[in-house]
Formats: sequence, C-alpha cells, structure tokens
Amino acid sequence: MHARALVRIAIVLFAGLSLASSASASNLACDATLASGSARAAAIKFFKTYVNGRTVSEPATTFRVAGGKVESVSSTKVSFGNFTETKSGFFFDARTTMSQTLYELGPDGKRVAGAGQNKDRQYTWRYQIGERKSTGQLVGVAFSVGPSGAPLVDSDYPFGAYAVTVCPSADGSSVRVAQSSVLYQDLFAKNGGWRPGSEELVATYRLGSYKKLEREVKLRGYDVDTRTFEKKLSDDLPVRVQIEERQVKPGR
Repeated sequence: MHARALVRIAIVLFAGLSLASSASASNLACDATLASGSARAAAIKFFKTYVNGRTVSEPATTFRVAGGKVESVSSTKVSFGNFTETKSGFFFDARTTMSQTLYELGPDGKRVAGAGQNKDRQYTWRYQIGERKSTGQLVGVAFSVGPSGAPLVDSDYPFGAYAVTVCPSADGSSVRVAQSSVLYQDLFAKNGGWRPGSEELVATYRLGSYKKLEREVKLRGYDVDTRTFEKKLSDDLPVRVQIEERQVKPGR
C-alpha cells in the first residue's frame, strides 16, 4: 500500500508540472548540460561525500513577506540524511527545524502593537531525483513526508510538493538544486491568515572554509490566481547562506 500511495502521488505531482510559468521554467533550467550519465555521477558523489549526514544552519534573519505586509524573524537548521541510490538516480531527506515569529506591519511599515505570532515548526522534505534518458538531466520532485518516511497526512501544514532540477557544476565542486511549487500552496498572509501562493527556491551546495558544507539559498514567493494559475511576484527575499554545524580543529 505504501509503494502504491507513492506512485499515485508521483503521478499527481508530474501532472501538475505542466502548469509551471515561463519564469519557473527558466529558474529550474541548468546553466550547463553535462554529458549523459555525468550529471548523475557528479551529483551522487557530491551528496554522498559532502551532504549526507551533515547539518547546516543560519542565525536569526529578518525579512518581509506577504507583499511587505508581514515581517518575519526566523532561524533555520537543515539536516540531510537517508541518501539512497536508485536505478535511475537517488533520493534523500532534508529535515528542517525552523524558529519563526511573524509581526504585523502598519501602513508606515512599522510593527503594530502586540506580540508576534509564533510559527515554529519541523518538517521533512523527500527529494526523489531521476535521470532522464532523453537528455541526461536530473529532474524530480520534493514532497513532505512524516517521520516514518510515509506521505504526510497529519500536520498543521498540508501536504506540499515541488518540481526539482539538480545541476552539478562542470568541475563537480558544487550542486545547484532548484525547486518550484506544484500548483500552489498556503503561504502566510496579513492578520494571521493564509493566501494561495507558490515558492521558487534555488539552493547551491558547495564547500566553504575548512571544507564545511555551505548552502546558499535564494527564495522568491508568488501570489497565485487559483482560477488561471497565473503567478505574480510578491516576495523577493535576500540571499541567505546556511553553514555546516561542525567543529574544526585550529590549523586544519
């Protein structure tokens, strides 16, 4: 039953990809195309060696969402694990712990009186990636899963999914993972509400000082017209860099 459920989910996810906008398509595209088989080998080597089993985090960051009407103060920790090779590619999990407080903003752009809304949460995304025989490119989906790895069915944040591309650099020193919401999801809105929207996230995995893993993240949010599925940019967040939590001995 578990396998059949995953197959049904995959069918629904890929059916929704055709509704992606031209902007989404360009953000998902790889800058360079490696020879068939090379991209998969490079991605597998990088993730197995430098990503799987590691945790990255970023300190508290302040930015505005919901078209500038809400201010968010958040810190994030992401742990990567369960990396597994498959016949055509691989999958891995990204377990995220987020501490977040939202503040309403008045017409003057300042916080209104009162305490912020606590939105702390934990969630896990499963990235399932395969190599296309026609192009050699790595594409797939990311979807939310529960602690056992089964599809998420009991959560305050409903099931969501992203279309994903994985693009290793030509020299194998980094991997770019781009993802775009399938159809739409619930995004935060003013007055503690929700709005239909989508997200586009580009994360570049690379090694920094002392060979620590770094994950550079660029996130854009969009309002979605649920009748036409047209998207309008609402949030263009600054680039953030998450750095591996690992002690390094001096001189190494």
